[in-house]
Amino acid sequence: MPVTTNSKKAKALFNEAIIQMFDNNSKRTTELLKEAIDIDSTFVVANLFYAYSGFGSIDREKYLKTALENIENVSETEKHLTHSFAAYAKGDKIETIKEMNAAIELSPNDKSLAGVLASIYESYNQYDSALVYAKRRFNLDTLSASALNYQGYILWR
Repeated sequence: MPVTTNSKKAKALFNEAIIQMFDNNSKRTTELLKEAIDIDSTFVVANLFYAYSGFGSIDREKYLKTALENIENVSETEKHLTHSFAAYAKGDKIETIKEMNAAIELSPNDKSLAGVLASIYESYNQYDSALVYAKRRFNLDTLSASALNYQGYILWR
């Protein structure tokens, strides 16, 4: 997925945060996302992910609002991702999934988007659909033990 920011350092921190997120290191994920936001406060996807991780969730509305206010200058993929997170926050399941699918259509080889949609389906207790996207995430990154483990978790659920 294209990631739009004014800072190479913030982008590097975000990319590392995504790795940590999928390795289930939520404390480190949160720290890295916060560092990225401290460098570039208008960094849309960093604000989105921070809103749903660790301490960022305390002020979720603030970070979602920042993301929504700054989507004009980001990629179409990022726009759909942002609209998906906003719909999720409102409890609009249909719009959440529609927007995530639009983001995935634009960036079909992005493992993080597949992982996010798997998590969304899991949160809605739609395990068959969650498994489809968990498998897709693993197929995009076959060296990821956490991606394989997540499939097992969904099957267990």
